[in-house]
Order: sequence, then C-alpha cells, then structure tokens
Amino acid sequence: MYMKTCVIAVNSGGPKESIVDGVSGFLVDAEVDAFANKMAQLVRGEVDAVRIGEDGRKRVESMFTFNKFAHQLEMLVQSVVRVGS
Repeated sequence: MYMKTCVIAVNSGGPKESIVDGVSGFLVDAEVDAFANKMAQLVRGEVDAVRIGEDGRKRVESMFTFNKFAHQLEMLVQSVVRVGS
C-alpha cells in the first residue's frame, strides 16, 4: 500500500484493519479462486488499480506514521497509569 500498489489480501485479521475493501485495496476469502478472480479483474482493467493504489498510500500515511504510533502508545501508557493510580 505504501508503494501505491493495489493490494489483494485475505479478509481476516490485520488486513481487515488496514484495508477498506474496494477503496484502499481488496479483501477476499482465503480461497485460490477468490484471489484469481480479483487478479483477473485487475488485469482486465475492470477496477481502477491506480486510484486504489493512491488511496491505499493515503491510508497508510494517515494511519501508520511514526507520529500516529507514538500518539497511540502514549494514550495506552496514560490509560495504564490511570488504572494503576
């Protein structure tokens, strides 16, 4: 996603948190046919892979920057300190 590449991922776990299906990439069932069908759509030009790649990059930049990580870590530490007080 960071490289503006249209991604296809399994519709479970981490990818569900980072990919918006059809917007910043594609989520498919963990089956060979599901991956193959989505890849075929990309090859045939049935989806705008460039736009999806660009939207994926924007999502990475908004969600996974060092500053975002640092802020989330700070919030976690503060919540632990509050509970322990």
